[in-house]
Amino acid sequence: MHRVDQDSFARDIALELSGVWNKIDFCWQVKCPTCAKHHAKCADRKQARIIKGTKGTWILQCPVCAYEARGKTAAMCLGNIIGTYGSQSIQGNWDERWQKVFKNRNCKHHQSRSKG
Repeated sequence: MHRVDQDSFARDIALELSGVWNKIDFCWQVKCPTCAKHHAKCADRKQARIIKGTKGTWILQCPVCAYEARGKTAAMCLGNIIGTYGSQSIQGNWDERWQKVFKNRNCKHHQSRSKG
């Protein structure tokens, strides 16, 4: 295992951002947490989306943030979304899952070096 399966984490953070699954586009339509701070009219809109990118990774994209040159949330990887906007529960689970991945990598690396 070299990566964390991100699908369940994408679902969890999307639900925290009042997300709904878009069956046509295969993405989560969510409220952008940054836009809600900047524009009262955007507080209830689900203009942002969390989409699955290459290699099973998920990305938050917000067209309003992109238009207003807020680069941080115009496109944000799942780890940054969770770290910035996720609940402590999701953040803890995310960190724990990645620690297991790194522990497995280090064990395999150590085993291969000791054989040589």
